[in-house]
Amino acid sequence: PFELGLAGMQRAPISVTVEAPVEEGEEDVDDDLELVVNPFSTVYAVKNLIAEQWPLPALCQKLVVGGVTLEDDVQLAGYTNRGRVTVKIEESYDALAGALLHENPSVRLMGIRALARVGRKDYVR
Repeated sequence: PFELGLAGMQRAPISVTVEAPVEEGEEDVDDDLELVVNPFSTVYAVKNLIAEQWPLPALCQKLVVGGVTLEDDVQLAGYTNRGRVTVKIEESYDALAGALLHENPSVRLMGIRALARVGRKDYVR
C-alpha cells in the first residue's frame, strides 16, 4: 500500500486522527475518528471520508491543524509529522450557503443534498 511520489519515491499512507467536536459544557467522550489515506489526498477528499463516518457533510466541515484552517485543494501530506496528522473538525455553513446560490446547477444540487442531510430531524452533531 505505498504510492509513488513526484520523484518516483514511495510514500506510505498517512494516518489521520480527526478529533470529534465537543460542544461547550459537554465532556470529551473520545469519539475521535481514525483514517488511513493516500499521501496525495486533498483536504476535500478527507472531508468526504469523514462525511461517510459522521453525519456532517463535507461541504459543512472546516479542518484545522495547529490553528490553521486547511483549504480544500491542499494535499494533507504537507501537514504530517512522521506520517501522522491530527485535525480538528469545525462545523461551518458558509460554503453551504454559497453552494445553494451557485450558478452551476450541479453545485446547487450538492448544496441541497448537504442541506437535506443536516436538516433531518434525527441529525446529531
